[in-house]
Amino acid sequence: MATLTPTPSKSITVNTIMDEKFAEVHTGDEINVRLEDNGRIFESLKFGACACAIGIHSYSSGTHSIRIKVHWGIPILGIRSRNIPPVSYEELRGSYGADPSTYGFGKDAGRVFNGRMKLRQGKDMRIDRTDIVFTLIINCDEHRLSLIDEGNGERDEVEVDILSLNQIELQRKNMATPTPTPSKSITVNTVMDEKFAEIHTSDEINVRVEDNGRTFTNLKFGACACAVGIHSYSSGTHSIRIKVHRGIAILGIRSRNIPPVAYDYLRGNYGGDPSTYGFETGLGRVFSGQLDRRELLEIRIGRSDIVFTLIINCDEHRLSLIDEGNGERDEVEVDASCAPFPWCLFIVLPQTTTRVALI
Repeated sequence: MATLTPTPSKSITVNTIMDEKFAEVHTGDEINVRLEDNGRIFESLKFGACACAIGIHSYSSGTHSIRIKVHWGIPILGIRSRNIPPVSYEELRGSYGADPSTYGFGKDAGRVFNGRMKLRQGKDMRIDRTDIVFTLIINCDEHRLSLIDEGNGERDEVEVDILSLNQIELQRKNMATPTPTPSKSITVNTVMDEKFAEIHTSDEINVRVEDNGRTFTNLKFGACACAVGIHSYSSGTHSIRIKVHRGIAILGIRSRNIPPVAYDYLRGNYGGDPSTYGFETGLGRVFSGQLDRRELLEIRIGRSDIVFTLIINCDEHRLSLIDEGNGERDEVEVDASCAPFPWCLFIVLPQTTTRVALI
C-alpha cells in the first residue's frame, strides 16, 4: 500500500477575534439569564429557561476564530444571519435555535444545520463535561464553520447553506400534493384494546395514566415521560386511533426488548434512542431517535383535540400517521436493524404539558 500524497491546499489567513462580546440577549426569563464581565459571560441559572445571545461583530468575508469556554451545560455555538431577528419557538419549548439561518454545534450533542439538530449517536454523546475550551472558526469565503475542542484536539465541521432562506418560500409555493402510487391490497387490523401498560418518568406526581390505561397526561412543563403499549407487533398491518387533546407528543413505535432511557443531554427526553420511530405532532418525523423537523412554514402549533390514526405496517417496515381532521398523511420508513421486532406502541411526552388518549 502506497502512502497517499496530500493534495495541496491554499493558505488561509485566520483573524483571531479578541474583542467579541454578547451585545444582544433574547430571553423570556430576565431574572435567571444574565450577562456578566462586560458582555463576555452569558449564563442561565434555571433549568427550563431558554435564551440566546448575539455578538457585536458581523462576518461577511475572510476566516475568523473565537475562543469560547463552556463552564457547564449544553449550549449551541455557531452563527446566524444578523438581519433575521431571533425568535423563541413555543413548539420547541422556548428554544431560539430553530430558524433556518442558524448553523453550528450543540456542545457534545451534535451539529445544527439550517436550524435542525443532527444528534450524535448515543455512544458518541459525552455529557456532564465542564470547563471545556473550544475554538470556533468562521470561514465566510468557503461557507464553513469548524469547532475545535482544545482539550482533545477533536474537530467538527458544518457547511453553511446561504441560499436556504430564499429556498424555503420557493419550496412552499411550489409544494404540490404527491400522487400516490398504486399499492397492493392490505388488510388492516384495527386495534381497539391497546392501552398504556408501562410508564417511565421521574415525576410521578405530575405524570398520570387514567381511564384504565387509555389516557396519558403530563401536567407540568419540564416533566418528561413515555408510555409503552401492551401489544407487540411483528407482522401484519395495525391501526390505532389516538387523540392529542393538547400539547406535543411523539406518536410511534420502539423495540419492545429495548428499555426506554431518559437522556440527560436531551433534558430528560425518552425519545432519543435508535429504536424509536414515529412522528412528533406538528413538528416532524422521528427516525432512529432523531427529529427531522419540518420547515418553519409547515410547523403548526397550538392545535388541540386532534385525532390521528397511526398505522403500523410491520411487513413493509413503515409507519403512517393520518390527521383525521384534514386528511393529511405522513410516513416513516423503519430500519429494522435499529428497531428489531417485536415493536410496541410508544408515546413520548417531551417536557410540554400534554394529554393523549387512545380512542
